[in-house]
Amino acid sequence: METSPNFRPATYYIFELIEEGGRVVYVGMTKNPDVRLYQLTKLKPHRSHPNSSYGLFYGRNLILDVIAGFDTKKQALEALEILKEEQDPNYAQKKLFRKQVCSQAGRITIDNGNHNMFAKFRMPDGKIVTKIWLDRYCTKHGFSKESAERI
Repeated sequence: METSPNFRPATYYIFELIEEGGRVVYVGMTKNPDVRLYQLTKLKPHRSHPNSSYGLFYGRNLILDVIAGFDTKKQALEALEILKEEQDPNYAQKKLFRKQVCSQAGRITIDNGNHNMFAKFRMPDGKIVTKIWLDRYCTKHGFSKESAERI
């Protein structure tokens, strides 16, 4: 792990992942830089969690450069936001867009009644299943969803 001259022991660290040519490919925050480098470059991406950042740069030889250390998470996040805005002039617009899209998706989910995927249902055969498995269970055993009693 490489460290910058302004490095100081702290609780939260802002870091950059740098390619061999010197291009910054990732900026982030962590409590443990060594573990985070391992998570990003040595762990294989998880098949069932494609949006996870684990294994994001799997197999690539990158350098983790600690830029600064902070005592509180709030300070580190504020500095990270400033750094990202400096690196990408469109960062604020992208962040606003993500916030609007995610909140809209959340409202659609709640309006459709799917907001509680762990709600429990008693099936006609006495078996209890969660909403996640309700469709599959009904199809497999020939029940209608209306025959399930929410408990």
